[in-house]
Amino acid sequence: MTAAARSLRAAVVLASLCACDETPQPSPPGPARAAIEIAGGARITREELTAFDAYYDGLDPTIGLRHRRAVLLERHLLPLALARAAFPALREQALAKARELASVSGNALALQRAGGEVLGPIARAALPVPLAAWARDQSVIGAVSPILETPEAVLVVALLEHHPGFTPVGDELVFHVVRFPAHDQQDFAAWLQDERLRRKGGLVHCDQDVLPALPTWLAP
Repeated sequence: MTAAARSLRAAVVLASLCACDETPQPSPPGPARAAIEIAGGARITREELTAFDAYYDGLDPTIGLRHRRAVLLERHLLPLALARAAFPALREQALAKARELASVSGNALALQRAGGEVLGPIARAALPVPLAAWARDQSVIGAVSPILETPEAVLVVALLEHHPGFTPVGDELVFHVVRFPAHDQQDFAAWLQDERLRRKGGLVHCDQDVLPALPTWLAP
């Protein structure tokens, strides 16, 4: 064997040894699976499912977890997830405007100067879930809320009055509300009903412990 051939063979052997010593690199992790995923891109995370636990515990600790989740999904989380998937650009515009307002409104008087309207008196049970949860008691009278995202709009509000009811569910509340609509539908309820029909049978994934709380239009 010539010197050149021996050198070439040594180089091949060395390359093979180096290749064998290489440690395989793990693939980058993909996005975490949501607790609920629906065809069309709608998703609800585990964090969203538990975000209102403290509110419901204070409202009525006897409410069972299944019933609590069912109400939260039907009234807030599922409509919000469907709207986010259908109108991402419009929702981002509404969020941007709300963030800008919230950053310069430190109290109820400042928010009132920005426009908006008075809402109430209205029973807590009739309010969107994020608004009802934020206005938990009289300690937030005069304060301005963080951005509150509902299925129909993004809100920045100030609590003006809090009239306790026989139970917290019956509290009567008065707000100053600045509303940034997130959709171009004149009738959001009609759009939502049509969207439910389109997504019927479109459940992609649901964590086992959440399945019993799904509404009938979505449950497999």
